[in-house]
Amino acid sequence: MASAAPFIMKIKYYAPTGGNREKNVDHIDYIANRPGVDKGELEPEIRSVAADEDYVSYINSRPGSFGLFGEKENGLDIKPIQEELREHQGIVWRMVLSVREDDAMRIGYTSRAAWEKMLRSQIYTAAGKMGIERSNLRWCSAFHEAKGHPHAHLVMWEKTPQRTTGALAPAELREVKKIFASEIYREERLKMMMEKTAARDLVREKAKGSLTEAKEVLRKLRVQGNEGVMDLTALFGSSSSSLPPELQKSKILADQLYSLSSKLPGKGRAALQFMPGNVKQQAKDIADYLLRQPGFREEVEKYLAAQEQLAKTYSHQPRQIKEAGKKAYDDLQIRVANLVVRGAADLNRWENQDRWDTQIKAMQTGRTANIVWKACWRAVESERKISEAQAELHKRISVRRQAKQQGAAVRYKRRQNNRSERSFDE
Repeated sequence: MASAAPFIMKIKYYAPTGGNREKNVDHIDYIANRPGVDKGELEPEIRSVAADEDYVSYINSRPGSFGLFGEKENGLDIKPIQEELREHQGIVWRMVLSVREDDAMRIGYTSRAAWEKMLRSQIYTAAGKMGIERSNLRWCSAFHEAKGHPHAHLVMWEKTPQRTTGALAPAELREVKKIFASEIYREERLKMMMEKTAARDLVREKAKGSLTEAKEVLRKLRVQGNEGVMDLTALFGSSSSSLPPELQKSKILADQLYSLSSKLPGKGRAALQFMPGNVKQQAKDIADYLLRQPGFREEVEKYLAAQEQLAKTYSHQPRQIKEAGKKAYDDLQIRVANLVVRGAADLNRWENQDRWDTQIKAMQTGRTANIVWKACWRAVESERKISEAQAELHKRISVRRQAKQQGAAVRYKRRQNNRSERSFDE
């Protein structure tokens, strides 16, 4: 069975016809008074002077005690809201914003205060996507700490009715949902963006290193060689299968890079977007080859996993999540392909400077192997340094995550204990 989406937004609209206005009035009473509604906390100094038996009576009779909140810091009274909706001649939108309980505990959305803060900061942006101006928006909300899915009920309407269509267009619906989800998961999204950026940067650095080594091998072969051929397979001999993996990778990449350099235009900026179609495709193929290599695969998977988690904060549709992953990979592929094009352009500059159109002189096999072995040693050393930096980064992220989860769990348990004590007193 598929798991529930991390964030769910349900929305309905009610035109001012039939019994809808009375239904809206009843709905306000429901969200403000149903069991589980969070009516907020009294200031400590107020509760300290009230007897325990008076506390429940006070919190249920004081202004704003119905669990409703809105733009202002203090709670809302239910009767003025109901009277306004009973006479309202425009459309009323009702929403339910919900997250899974495990997510709520992890990101700190188990209290009314967190939902109030989020809605006050984003409600006008969301309304703007619906064509409702800030000065014309009226809204109220209530938070219900329901087991399994803490959620907020949101009611919106226009002070002066202007919008004649209650249904939101698909684009409007996506934008409104994305606004709320992005804020709810803001800190987590920021962490995932950092992980995604770190993985992407490591891939780019590794690609730069691999291309630099391939260019260096070709440059030294060209400079120090005798009369010979550029075909690296012939240069290394037919027994290339006995070469170590690092050498094999440098040889294959150098051959691909040289092949691409021969197809580049003789002038213009060395960027993928300005290349002919056949050059673009070959550069992307080389990028794919690099991204599939063992030294790259782990970081690519982390990059795509972070993008998938980002997509899941505002959509649980497999098609949309798959599309987000594809776009992320395409972006990474293009970044690496640009590095490939620039590397191939470097080879052409060397050719222009040193008569690259002449064949490389033949080199003794031992000297060639020595040059490439040195290049491979530098590649292995660079890989080790990158791995150490990556391990330190992941360690720090893990420590922060554990501290945040432990803090959220302690605060949640403390609130549950306080609520149990109040229930016992009642």
